[in-house]
Amino acid sequence: MTGWVFSIMRVCVKNLVFYIFVILFSMASLESAQATGIVPLNDPVYRHLDKLVAHGLIKTRISSQGPYTRREIVFFIQEALNHYPAFEKKYLGPEVSFDQSSGRLLSKVYIDRILERLQKRFHKELENKKFVKFSPLENLSFSYQYLDQGPVTVDPNNGL
Repeated sequence: MTGWVFSIMRVCVKNLVFYIFVILFSMASLESAQATGIVPLNDPVYRHLDKLVAHGLIKTRISSQGPYTRREIVFFIQEALNHYPAFEKKYLGPEVSFDQSSGRLLSKVYIDRILERLQKRFHKELENKKFVKFSPLENLSFSYQYLDQGPVTVDPNNGL
């Protein structure tokens, strides 16, 4: 009789541990799944993001995709800030000639103002370190071509 009771208790304890694990896991995912507001498409932040993409500070943005949430925009701002030292070195490095330096300096000042505006507007989200971006794939592509016939020669002068 005692062996039967212990086997039932063991099953109950296993189920209890499983349910506690499921509850804790779902609570953690609920906290990270909280949505942030969507930024409308007519907002100037999209123009600023386009400028940062054009200057090579943001490499992961797809320009035709949108609207973005505030969290996604913060990820783009963080990416731009991470690439900023290389941008600064490229625009103000010793290999830049004097003729190019004035135009590049104006571009740098322009980008600095954009980054300053974005940091000021999204300062609460930038200070919040709870956001975790999980992207298991950096880049994935697949290309395939199938021809069911042999190559065909085309006359370059077809009379048109």
